[in-house]
Amino acid sequence: MSSSSVIILKSFDGETIEVEENVVYHSKLIERVCRTIEMNPRIVPLFNVRYNILAKVIDFMKHETEPLMTANGGDVRRSFHAHFLDDVDNDMMVNLVNAAHYMGVESLENYLVGAVQRNFNQNDVNSIGGYFAIP
Repeated sequence: MSSSSVIILKSFDGETIEVEENVVYHSKLIERVCRTIEMNPRIVPLFNVRYNILAKVIDFMKHETEPLMTANGGDVRRSFHAHFLDDVDNDMMVNLVNAAHYMGVESLENYLVGAVQRNFNQNDVNSIGGYFAIP
């Protein structure tokens, strides 16, 4: 990666991730910071996002830059979306929604809100109460 097309994101816990500029510009916050402030190297601190959450957000944004279809006609995003939340528990889901909102990643925020809604629609009142720690 050339330094002119890479932005370094620094998580709340101090870890960094190097990401291509075209990927991070899915985040309105990062785009605004990079276009407003001249810096070299371009390091953007994300005070409200832990590393594991940031890595998951970056993974989602990388897939948003890919073509919608494979050469043989397969739907790339549908396949990715089907498995994106496989390893996500309720706490991580809340953190992902908060990070997507904070970073201004609308496509991820919309996807996550839809996933939460589908989850609620598939559960009974007691299960939903448990999600919110309501006895």
